[in-house]
Amino acid sequence: MNIENRSFQDEQVVLDGNTYTNCTFRRCVMVYSATSEMSLTNCRLEGVEWAFDGPAARVLSFLHATYQGGRDGEEFVRAIFRNFKKPLR
Repeated sequence: MNIENRSFQDEQVVLDGNTYTNCTFRRCVMVYSATSEMSLTNCRLEGVEWAFDGPAARVLSFLHATYQGGRDGEEFVRAIFRNFKKPLR
């Protein structure tokens, strides 16, 4: 669903399957599960909290465990985040 020019406040917002453009989120819980595409374009985030579920939570758990696994794991995770500066393909 394409959502444009809306303001959300004090609510839970499901990101999966939605495209948000020029929206404002105040004190919302942003929920991401990684079950479908989503995007946030020119959106304002004020005091939001993030919640991860399903596949997204499993990826974060994997990264956390890998990072805690020693020097090589820590470097692997750091390299992933350094690559965030590069455009997506």
